[in-house]
Amino acid sequence: MENSKVIIVGAGASGLAAAHHLTAHGIGVTVLEARNRPGGRIHTIHDSDFSFPVEGGAEFVHGDLPETLRLLAEAGIPLIPAGGQMFRSIGGKWQTEFERIPHWNELMSAMASLTEDLSLATFLETRFPGEPYAGLRNSARGFAEGYDLADIRTASTMMLFREWTREEGAQHRVEGGYGRLIDYLAAGIPIHTGVEVRDITWSPGSVTIAGYAGNAALITVPLGVWPYLRFSPELPDYAHAAAALGFGSVIRVLLEFNKPFWDKQMGFLLSDQAIPTWWTQAPTSLPLLTGWLPGSKAKPLEGRPSGDILATALSSLEGIFGFKPVPKARRVEDWSQDPYARGAYSFPTVGEDAPRRLLNTPVDNTLYFAGEALYEGDHTPGTVEAALVSGLAAAERIVDTRG
Repeated sequence: MENSKVIIVGAGASGLAAAHHLTAHGIGVTVLEARNRPGGRIHTIHDSDFSFPVEGGAEFVHGDLPETLRLLAEAGIPLIPAGGQMFRSIGGKWQTEFERIPHWNELMSAMASLTEDLSLATFLETRFPGEPYAGLRNSARGFAEGYDLADIRTASTMMLFREWTREEGAQHRVEGGYGRLIDYLAAGIPIHTGVEVRDITWSPGSVTIAGYAGNAALITVPLGVWPYLRFSPELPDYAHAAAALGFGSVIRVLLEFNKPFWDKQMGFLLSDQAIPTWWTQAPTSLPLLTGWLPGSKAKPLEGRPSGDILATALSSLEGIFGFKPVPKARRVEDWSQDPYARGAYSFPTVGEDAPRRLLNTPVDNTLYFAGEALYEGDHTPGTVEAALVSGLAAAERIVDTRG
């Protein structure tokens, strides 16, 4: 049996940020990762079918994010702009300038005036009922599902309002892919891949996981994996807290073509097709389209063979562009079927503060938890930044108890 002071479960952004920080403070770590690679939901794909690295998971840096920018600068990894115009294709008709959604300002005012939180579904049904607001309800649902991967039956209206109205700033990508940040954080860290963690045996000051022993453990698995963990002694309150947080899923489709056949100004494309959202690599001219199928729209295709999903993707593009394009490389990432994630990222739910606060409370200075879903701010939920901040916060708690 190997010995380490801190066992970290999960070599995603949160776990590696924590490992990097703890190692810098002289605290030994062992990282256990179920996949055959580090990175978790960051997955930069270097596939010979594609002419350049492509992102199967996290892709964008949404604004000027302190921890992300600090670590990228520390690693000497540059950012590149992510830009281009927003296009819309509805019923075969194209728009580059969006018409204002009717009643949207009313929606924002009503959300701002809330003094008690409601699920978005209940809020829309009670505050904007009937046929005159049908379009508004559909737009709000589409935005919550598409951007936040939210289930509107449980999603927090107050938290969605804070997120929708914050200033995000410029959008970027990591030059060469997010995997470069993972490589930097993982350098020199003892990571054991192919280790599936199910059982966590602990007592104050002692933890045993998959044959590895330590004085403490930091658990950074995605919310979708929590139901498969077994703690001994059990932690029912923590399991219930994890179940109270929202976790959405998405199917991503990556299609490389011989050359772009779309308007070079196009960055994002919204449509009424089966796969409704697409984006390019603008302002670069890389011939890649990424399809995004979130939330309830993804349910009919979740778990289906990649060929079926690809056929739906190409039919969607035919509905948008008027012809069926032929890709030179293709890949499907169905995050609902990933056994080590079982989803994509978290979304805010009604009453989430107390469960999240509990999950950020160590158990006997022995078990600690982190991950993007445990991020306690309201500026960058569901992002790599959230994962980094959460991992670093947990690492600081560990440092404080061992200082």
